Amino acid sequence: MKYLEHTVIKDSIKPDMEKVEAVKSLADPKNEKGRWAIKLRNYDFTVKHKQGALNPADFISKFPWKDIPAEMEPK
Repeated sequence: MKYLEHTVIKDSIKPDMEKVEAVKSLADPKNEKGRWAIKLRNYDFTVKHKQGALNPADFISKFPWKDIPAEMEPK
């Protein structure tokens, strides 16, 4: 299952922690995210956070692309 850019597999979720905190603090369970929070309460799972610097997918967003020398840029 995939929701809010999190991957949900057999017994764990690899989330964006800011989004997890936002869902946990929902005051109104009537909206879509609130309903998802209620549905997820029915599952026994562990949330595993992987720090951005250690997450290979984070490389693309953190790489200093503007600092690449002109001679190394693709032609």
